[in-house]
Amino acid sequence: RSIRNPDTEVAATPEQQRALAEELRAARMVEIHLKCDVVGVGLAVSKADPRIGCSPDGLLFKDGKFMGAGVEIKCPRYGMK
Repeated sequence: RSIRNPDTEVAATPEQQRALAEELRAARMVEIHLKCDVVGVGLAVSKADPRIGCSPDGLLFKDGKFMGAGVEIKCPRYGMK
């Protein structure tokens, strides 16, 4: 699953499935903490220079307006065996 479309199945190992579930929880925590919406995107391309792009986990919006920031979430497996 992905932030962009959590209803879409993605072939994944159990560890990838754990990380994807944590990613959704982390995105929700970002929304609560920053009082904004994390909107999943594919490729974000610069309006100033279309040769520049990135693929963040989400872009941040507040009241429907882009906040000028994105989020990249990592879910490491520290302390687990």
